[in-house]
Amino acid sequence: MKREDLSIGDTVIYNGLSVVLTEVRGLTSSGYQAVEPRNAFSTMENKKLKPVKTPTKPRYLEIAKSIPEIQDFIAYLRTPEAHCLLGLEARDERADSEIRKQYRDLTGEELVEGEGYHVAPLSAGKQGCEGYVTFNVPAVIPEEISVRMVQRSGLINHLDFLWMLVQEGFRITR
Repeated sequence: MKREDLSIGDTVIYNGLSVVLTEVRGLTSSGYQAVEPRNAFSTMENKKLKPVKTPTKPRYLEIAKSIPEIQDFIAYLRTPEAHCLLGLEARDERADSEIRKQYRDLTGEELVEGEGYHVAPLSAGKQGCEGYVTFNVPAVIPEEISVRMVQRSGLINHLDFLWMLVQEGFRITR
Protein backbone atom coordinates (compact mmCIF):
# COMPACT_ATOMS: atom_id res chain seq x y z
CA MET A 1 0.00 0.00 0.00
CA LYS A 2 1.34 3.44 -0.88
CA ARG A 3 1.58 6.30 1.57
CA GLU A 4 -0.91 8.32 -0.42
CA ASP A 5 -3.46 5.56 0.22
CA LEU A 6 -2.96 5.57 4.01
CA SER A 7 -4.66 7.87 6.44
CA ILE A 8 -5.00 8.07 10.17
CA GLY A 9 -7.72 5.71 11.37
CA ASP A 10 -7.14 3.11 8.62
CA THR A 11 -6.80 -0.51 9.72
CA VAL A 12 -3.45 -1.94 8.61
CA ILE A 13 -1.42 -5.09 9.26
CA TYR A 14 1.53 -4.42 11.57
CA ASN A 15 3.78 -7.31 12.64
CA GLY A 16 0.97 -9.72 11.83
CA LEU A 17 -1.62 -7.79 13.86
CA SER A 18 -4.54 -5.82 12.56
CA VAL A 19 -4.23 -2.33 14.10
CA VAL A 20 -5.72 1.10 13.61
CA LEU A 21 -3.16 3.50 12.16
CA THR A 22 -2.45 6.46 14.46
CA GLU A 23 0.52 7.95 12.58
CA VAL A 24 2.75 7.22 9.58
CA ARG A 25 6.57 7.20 9.60
CA GLY A 26 9.12 7.62 6.85
CA LEU A 27 10.23 5.17 4.21
CA THR A 28 11.62 1.73 4.96
CA SER A 29 12.96 -0.84 2.52
CA SER A 30 9.47 -2.29 2.14
CA GLY A 31 7.60 0.99 1.96
CA TYR A 32 5.94 3.09 4.65
CA GLN A 33 5.77 1.64 8.13
CA ALA A 34 2.77 1.87 10.41
CA VAL A 35 3.44 2.82 14.01
CA GLU A 36 1.93 0.66 16.68
CA PRO A 37 -0.99 2.44 18.38
CA ARG A 38 -0.39 3.83 21.84
CA ASN A 39 -3.38 1.95 23.22
CA ALA A 40 -2.94 -1.30 21.35
CA PHE A 41 -5.48 -3.17 23.47
CA SER A 42 -8.36 -0.93 22.47
CA THR A 43 -7.51 -0.84 18.75
CA MET A 44 -6.32 -4.37 17.96
CA GLU A 45 -8.72 -6.54 16.04
CA ASN A 46 -6.66 -9.67 15.62
CA LYS A 47 -8.60 -12.85 15.00
CA LYS A 48 -5.45 -14.99 15.44
CA LEU A 49 -4.87 -14.03 19.06
CA LYS A 50 -6.58 -16.21 21.62
CA PRO A 51 -7.20 -15.16 25.20
CA VAL A 52 -4.44 -16.16 27.58
CA LYS A 53 -5.68 -18.86 29.91
CA THR A 54 -4.61 -18.44 33.49
CA PRO A 55 -3.62 -21.79 34.94
CA THR A 56 -6.02 -23.04 37.58
CA LYS A 57 -3.07 -23.68 39.89
CA PRO A 58 0.61 -22.76 39.84
CA ARG A 59 2.99 -25.05 37.95
CA TYR A 60 4.79 -25.99 41.15
CA LEU A 61 1.57 -27.71 42.32
CA GLU A 62 1.02 -29.83 39.19
CA ILE A 63 0.98 -33.59 39.67
CA ALA A 64 2.44 -35.99 37.08
CA LYS A 65 0.24 -38.82 35.91
CA SER A 66 1.16 -42.23 37.29
CA ILE A 67 1.44 -44.51 34.25
CA PRO A 68 1.76 -48.32 34.07
CA GLU A 69 5.30 -48.11 32.61
CA ILE A 70 6.71 -46.73 35.87
CA GLN A 71 4.80 -48.83 38.42
CA ASP A 72 7.69 -51.28 38.91
CA PHE A 73 10.04 -48.33 39.46
CA ILE A 74 7.68 -46.81 42.04
CA ALA A 75 7.54 -50.21 43.79
CA TYR A 76 11.36 -50.23 43.83
CA LEU A 77 11.43 -46.75 45.41
CA ARG A 78 9.42 -48.18 48.32
CA THR A 79 12.18 -50.68 49.16
CA PRO A 80 14.96 -50.02 51.70
CA GLU A 81 17.55 -50.69 48.96
CA ALA A 82 16.33 -47.63 47.04
CA HIS A 83 16.97 -45.30 50.00
CA CYS A 84 14.44 -42.90 48.44
CA LEU A 85 14.30 -39.37 49.85
CA LEU A 86 11.97 -36.55 48.86
CA GLY A 87 12.83 -32.90 49.39
CA LEU A 88 10.88 -29.72 48.74
CA GLU A 89 11.69 -26.02 48.91
CA ALA A 90 9.21 -23.14 48.64
CA ARG A 91 10.45 -19.93 47.07
CA ASP A 92 8.39 -17.55 49.24
CA GLU A 93 5.56 -17.31 51.78
CA ARG A 94 2.76 -17.53 49.20
CA ALA A 95 4.21 -20.68 47.69
CA ASP A 96 4.79 -22.00 51.22
CA SER A 97 1.10 -21.75 52.11
CA GLU A 98 -0.01 -23.32 48.79
CA ILE A 99 2.51 -26.17 49.11
CA ARG A 100 1.51 -26.83 52.71
CA LYS A 101 -2.17 -26.91 51.71
CA GLN A 102 -1.61 -29.33 48.82
CA TYR A 103 0.55 -31.61 50.97
CA ARG A 104 -2.11 -31.61 53.70
CA ASP A 105 -4.86 -32.30 51.12
CA LEU A 106 -2.91 -35.24 49.65
CA THR A 107 -1.61 -36.78 52.88
CA GLY A 108 -3.68 -35.51 55.78
CA GLU A 109 -0.36 -34.54 57.40
CA GLU A 110 1.44 -31.25 58.00
CA LEU A 111 4.81 -30.48 56.40
CA VAL A 112 7.54 -29.97 59.00
CA GLU A 113 10.08 -27.35 58.06
CA GLY A 114 13.62 -28.63 58.37
CA GLU A 115 12.64 -32.27 57.77
CA GLY A 116 13.00 -32.36 54.01
CA TYR A 117 11.05 -29.13 53.60
CA HIS A 118 12.43 -25.59 53.55
CA VAL A 119 11.21 -22.10 52.78
CA ALA A 120 13.88 -20.08 51.00
CA PRO A 121 14.75 -16.75 52.64
CA LEU A 122 13.90 -13.66 50.60
CA SER A 123 17.60 -12.94 50.31
CA ALA A 124 18.05 -16.16 48.31
CA GLY A 125 16.32 -14.55 45.31
CA LYS A 126 14.80 -17.89 44.26
CA GLN A 127 13.15 -17.98 40.82
CA GLY A 128 10.85 -20.85 41.73
CA CYS A 129 10.10 -23.74 44.01
CA GLU A 130 12.20 -26.88 43.94
CA GLY A 131 11.37 -30.50 44.52
CA TYR A 132 13.66 -33.48 44.23
CA VAL A 133 13.67 -37.23 44.63
CA THR A 134 16.98 -39.00 45.34
CA PHE A 135 17.49 -42.76 45.23
CA ASN A 136 20.00 -45.52 44.63
CA VAL A 137 19.83 -46.31 40.92
CA PRO A 138 18.49 -49.80 40.11
CA ALA A 139 19.92 -52.02 37.35
CA VAL A 140 16.99 -51.26 35.02
CA ILE A 141 15.40 -47.82 34.72
CA PRO A 142 12.32 -47.17 32.58
CA GLU A 143 12.86 -44.61 29.82
CA GLU A 144 10.08 -42.46 31.33
CA ILE A 145 12.28 -42.14 34.42
CA SER A 146 15.72 -41.84 32.79
CA VAL A 147 14.62 -38.77 30.80
CA ARG A 148 13.89 -37.02 34.11
CA MET A 149 17.39 -37.69 35.51
CA VAL A 150 19.11 -34.85 33.66
CA GLN A 151 21.40 -33.43 36.35
CA ARG A 152 22.82 -36.67 37.70
CA SER A 153 21.98 -40.32 38.07
CA GLY A 154 19.77 -41.00 41.07
CA LEU A 155 18.22 -37.52 41.14
CA ILE A 156 14.88 -36.46 39.70
CA ASN A 157 14.42 -32.72 40.06
CA HIS A 158 10.80 -32.38 38.89
CA LEU A 159 8.08 -31.12 41.21
CA ASP A 160 5.28 -32.89 39.32
CA PHE A 161 7.06 -36.24 39.82
CA LEU A 162 7.55 -35.52 43.53
CA TRP A 163 3.84 -34.69 43.90
CA MET A 164 2.91 -37.92 42.09
CA LEU A 165 4.97 -39.90 44.62
CA VAL A 166 3.33 -38.02 47.51
CA GLN A 167 -0.04 -38.91 46.00
CA GLU A 168 1.16 -42.54 45.80
CA GLY A 169 1.89 -42.57 49.56
CA PHE A 170 5.49 -41.28 49.81
CA ARG A 171 6.27 -38.60 52.39
CA ILE A 172 8.74 -35.73 52.62
CA THR A 173 11.07 -36.49 55.51
CA ARG A 174 14.76 -36.52 56.39
